[in-house]
Amino acid sequence: MTSRTAIAALLFLAACGSSDRYIPPPPELLSGGAIIWAVRQADGVQVYAGTADDRPLLSVDVPPRGVVLELLSYSQPLEALGLAPGLVTPVSSDECGARTLPTPARAFELEVDEADRGWRPLDAPSADLLAMAYAGPCPCWDFEVVEELPLEPRIRALVSPAPDHVFAFTEGGGIWRLDELGLTQVSTAARPAAWWAIAESPERLWVAGTQGLWVGHPSTGFTLRNRGPRGDELRVVAGGPTDEGWEIYGMTFEGIFTRFAPGDPVELGRKDALNNRTAQAARMAWLGPGQLVASEPGTLYTYLVSGETWEKVSVGVETRGLMAMAPVDGAAVGVALVGQVFRFDDGVVELGAPELAQPTVVLPTGDGGFIYTGTGGYLQQYHPDFGFCPTRYLLSRPRFLYMVWAGEDLILGSLSTAVDRPGSLVRVRPVRALP
Repeated sequence: MTSRTAIAALLFLAACGSSDRYIPPPPELLSGGAIIWAVRQADGVQVYAGTADDRPLLSVDVPPRGVVLELLSYSQPLEALGLAPGLVTPVSSDECGARTLPTPARAFELEVDEADRGWRPLDAPSADLLAMAYAGPCPCWDFEVVEELPLEPRIRALVSPAPDHVFAFTEGGGIWRLDELGLTQVSTAARPAAWWAIAESPERLWVAGTQGLWVGHPSTGFTLRNRGPRGDELRVVAGGPTDEGWEIYGMTFEGIFTRFAPGDPVELGRKDALNNRTAQAARMAWLGPGQLVASEPGTLYTYLVSGETWEKVSVGVETRGLMAMAPVDGAAVGVALVGQVFRFDDGVVELGAPELAQPTVVLPTGDGGFIYTGTGGYLQQYHPDFGFCPTRYLLSRPRFLYMVWAGEDLILGSLSTAVDRPGSLVRVRPVRALP
């Protein structure tokens, strides 16, 4: 069956006695694709969706004059537009999941009282039709607290080597494992006092800590691979795989940026805010071999590293420094102390400013978006097709300093807020899209 004969089942009933008006479709429709048609009358417009090969039957009671039909033909299927066959109901453009029609491959128009003249091709569809918002799937999450497990002493680093478990490094060199059996302390022969940790594999972790860069696993112990430059302790690391092995960058407490691996350490530079030792350590996003974006909290600067080339840039606005950063969809996303969110790609783009202060961690969500948290007890999601979702608060747990993915759950590290309320690990599950 051709697309033309399939669409020929379109039937418009004009209110002109008992006779029906049969209007054949335009012959240039694309086989297999979606079709959208609008019925315009003096009192408004109704929009319908269908598929070229599904024999849609449309029966519309309209007056015999003053009706204009507009038809859009797409190469992609109806599902790609987020629509089902039938009437398309407009919604507010502010509604979560609201979307608009893309530009069609072809567009046509026909006046019902001059149907014998046939369909007229349009150079472009009507602007109001493309601007009409309709309901699509909402990409925003709500969150359910699954469990909260008290943990003292204070958490220093959190890492998820595999979907089924998380390691928490605590003050004084303690290491704890969270899995389906609960929270248990791990005993190792050599336990670095960690500040940051990343996982190369389920069996191999890189840890920034006292004395320098450590490598190993909680079950087998850690060895000191490199001492920090000038004997300084290492505060943060970032890296990933290359053809020569894992590439690791780090920053010390004194602000020295170094590439530690592969090969021998190479000192790349030193941050400016040396007089501000109370500032948090830098945040880093490793984007690929030799490519790194690093922040300097307490200043307006961000550092772009390419190989051994070091470039200091300013985001151009008052931010008080980027306090959280992560690689997201091939770029780096950074969140400033006072709430602005930036994307570092070919240039610097400000995505928005939800006014959520004191961010601590950014994580990619796997769909081109990201989620971040902070000491205000919030979870903020960004989706590229929607923007910033409604902020979700976990008010009884107001100080999140750490967050990692563990399978489909988020594990958050909470700081102690009172003498009788210790720090904790909180398992949070994205459970559904917001209405």
